[in-house]
Amino acid sequence: MSKHKTFKMTLYRESPNPSEDVPEVLAEYAYHKGSPDTYCSFVGTWDQGWPPEVEILKTTIGGLEFEPTPAEQAEWATYILENHEEDDGDIDPRDLRD
Repeated sequence: MSKHKTFKMTLYRESPNPSEDVPEVLAEYAYHKGSPDTYCSFVGTWDQGWPPEVEILKTTIGGLEFEPTPAEQAEWATYILENHEEDDGDIDPRDLRD
């Protein structure tokens, strides 16, 4: 796995009891930019790129870690992809993970 910077985003989980407030979920995730298709003029072929991806590393509610359902992971990954803000600033080496 390549090194990446981790980000945090507040998400929301549906409450099983409609009278309760919707719990806030803090998701720590890695964002992989992806790559466009590139043309190799030496060989005369195109190398296929790949789309951006999100890897949810950890989710917590009220400081307690939990494992989201596969449906929640897919929904949140889509939401993060659509709402992720690029940070092209300097990356602190302490923010990198293996």
